[in-house]
This record gives sequence, C-alpha cells and structure tokens, in this order.
Amino acid sequence: MAELLLRRFKTAQDVQDWEETLNFTGIEQYGVEAVLDYARQYYELGDRKEIVNLPSEKISVLSGKPRINEINKFDDKHNPAGSLRKDSTVFCIHCRKTFDFKQSKVIKENDNNLTMVVCKNYPNCHGTYLDYKVLTPTILYEDARTQYLEKELNGFSHITMNSRVHCIHCGDEYLYNEANAVISPDDGEVWIHCKNYPKCDGTIIDMMGRE
Repeated sequence: MAELLLRRFKTAQDVQDWEETLNFTGIEQYGVEAVLDYARQYYELGDRKEIVNLPSEKISVLSGKPRINEINKFDDKHNPAGSLRKDSTVFCIHCRKTFDFKQSKVIKENDNNLTMVVCKNYPNCHGTYLDYKVLTPTILYEDARTQYLEKELNGFSHITMNSRVHCIHCGDEYLYNEANAVISPDDGEVWIHCKNYPKCDGTIIDMMGRE
C-alpha cells in the first residue's frame, strides 16, 4: 500500500487530503486490506476526478436528463451495497458544507466525455463525490443486505432467516429475512433493524421469535 500511495502523493496537501478522507470515511476500522481496496478505488477514480481541476473552457456542466442520469447511478437499484445514495445527506470535506446529494453538480470533460459528480458549490469548490461523508443512515439491499442478516444470526440462535418474528416496538410480525440492514453514519457499522425502519427503530434484539 505504501508504494501505491507514494506514487500518488506529490505535495503535503495530497497527504492531508488522504488523511482527511480516511478519517471521514472510517474505513480504517475494517483493517489494512479494506484500506488498500479503498485506496485502489479512490485513486483509479482519482484520474477521472482530476477533470474537476481543468480550465472552465474544457468543462461542461450538465443539466436536465444527462445530469439526472448520472445522479440516478447512486439510487437504490444501481448502488444497492453502497453507503452513498441519491437520497443521502452529505458533507463535503473540501468546502465543509452539508447538502443533499441530489444537489450535486455533474461535469463533463469536453474532449473525451468523461463525467464526474462534483460538489454543489463547484466551481468555487473542487470537491467530488469521493470527498463526501455520508451523514444519513443507509439501507442495504440485495446480496449485501442478505449477507448482514445472516451474519447477525450468529448471536441469536432462536432465529433463522425464515423465522417469523414479532417486533416489540411496533407490534408488527414478519419474516426475519424481511428485516433491514442499515449502515450507521456515526461509526460505519451495519445494524439490523425492523422491517418497518425508519418508521420503527426496533433492532434485532427487539425481535421475538414466533412459532
């Protein structure tokens, strides 16, 4: 990983930006391999990210359907395992402003049609979505959701994926495999919540098994 990062760090600002990114994403808690995978993704996208620093005459700011199409790549359907979603509230670590992700701008490099989702305050801020910290809980879907539902069962022998459960918070009954897996914005941990989250804040410890 040191070799990868050394190739990317040109100035003290580069080091500071990376340290802030690690701090705000909380990725370090998942170990060295997770940080390495994130670094590869971050810097591969970083090549595209550099279009934000191009002169204004080489950039087009998208609007209408082209912009919406790029924003929609972060919806539940296209990004089921990601913590950043179209409906997220985000914090840009460059301008230190909070806003709804849907307010982001989308820019395109005129020479090769590369696009990038950037801070809503562009061009005054050169932050991109890679520099966002998600401030709102994120519901996982599909395989990512199933993975965490199964993992959490290790501590609850009275429940299986197909068990019928009763939530003592909202009183609803449903199959455990209908519960929600939610990424907390505070610590990046995934918590199992009631099927009716966010209207109900019950968690797996509030689910009573039914025959």
